[in-house]
Amino acid sequence: MKNLRVYEGSMMYLITGVLFIGVSIVLAYVNTSIEAQLILTQYLIIGMPPVLYLWVKKKPISQLLRLHKISVKTTLLIILITLLSYPIAVVMNTLIMLILSLFGSIDIPQVPTAETSQQYVLYLLIIAFSAGLCEEVLFRGFIMRSFEKVGYKFAIFFSALLFGVFHFNIYNLGATIFFGILFGYLVVLTNSLWAGIIGHIANNAFAVTLGFLVNHMQEYSQDILAEAGEIPGAEMISTVEILMAIGLFGFIALGTGFGALIILKYLRKVYRHQEPLTPSKQEVTFVYQDEHSEQDNGKEESYQLKEFWPIIPIFIIFVVMTGAQLYQVVAGSTLF
Repeated sequence: MKNLRVYEGSMMYLITGVLFIGVSIVLAYVNTSIEAQLILTQYLIIGMPPVLYLWVKKKPISQLLRLHKISVKTTLLIILITLLSYPIAVVMNTLIMLILSLFGSIDIPQVPTAETSQQYVLYLLIIAFSAGLCEEVLFRGFIMRSFEKVGYKFAIFFSALLFGVFHFNIYNLGATIFFGILFGYLVVLTNSLWAGIIGHIANNAFAVTLGFLVNHMQEYSQDILAEAGEIPGAEMISTVEILMAIGLFGFIALGTGFGALIILKYLRKVYRHQEPLTPSKQEVTFVYQDEHSEQDNGKEESYQLKEFWPIIPIFIIFVVMTGAQLYQVVAGSTLF
């Protein structure tokens, strides 16, 4: 099997990133519904390009993307690990909000949340299933795979960073990088992309469900306040509120994170024969033979730093967009 090159992963990131931004702007300009935007960008812009590229290049899709089966037991353990890790991701995002709040009052962009049962089911299909499938194919399937020539640790952490940047939202940067690392490790540990897909779907489904429940709670509380003659107005989130949230979720994360770590250690014992950060003898032999065959064909064996250049434009766009978000925080502050 011929492995993916670093340059292929970098170029795929550039192409999908540019297409994602461009198509999103066009769809928003023509007033396309948020549901239609999500479906089109997920399947056509994020999920299809890596699969299409592998198919055109006649590379083994199932092997390169690690489309290997996992047991029901492993599936349940991955779901538990993901859900128990959710408070940690919340703390990561809240810490970023705390830093931003020091520059002024922040107004966090609202993600679409379900208000009806029909909308809840629709969002489960779009935000949970579609995003979980397509984003894992791109990031943990194609991009992370292409960086494994540099090393497993680098591939996991760097693809997670790219995953966080790709969302172009500084408020959600901490959680996306954290889950990118978690899903990447689970994929390499189990040698199956389904581990990342299942974890991603579980995380997004929990977020959709939480948003749906919060909406109903807010409607109920607003009805009570309306009857009492008190209508709550929109307020910016203050630094004190963020500190309280960090304290609360930090305390919860200590317990749930410990539980996730225990389950993860058990999962490592189950897959101890394929420890991801220490390749087995069989894997080392395989890599050697693959690289040796490339040498025979006169191709370059090692990667070079210049193979990463396609990533730079996306990082520049991210800096500009997050800079604009930071400017809004500072401009809306009474301190400046």
